[in-house]
Amino acid sequence: MTSDALKYIVVDTDVFSRLFRREDAEQFRAQLTGVIPVLSFASVAELHFGATMANWGERRRGELAESISRYVVAPYDEDMARLWGT
Repeated sequence: MTSDALKYIVVDTDVFSRLFRREDAEQFRAQLTGVIPVLSFASVAELHFGATMANWGERRRGELAESISRYVVAPYDEDMARLWGT
């Protein structure tokens, strides 16, 4: 019997960054096939912080926002904090 349940995977900041930069990302793309990718709110904050520290312009920030929009962004709650911690 097969399950039609949705499968989610939490993507950390480093993996997202590698995918975004298309840098050594093939190993991660395969694991994201057929699942719904999730970013924690903390990863989204880290990504925006990185863009600020790198002094990205509007075009690059727009590309970041577009890439983030392809993910489910999980809000903070205790379960998410525990999951992120593991």
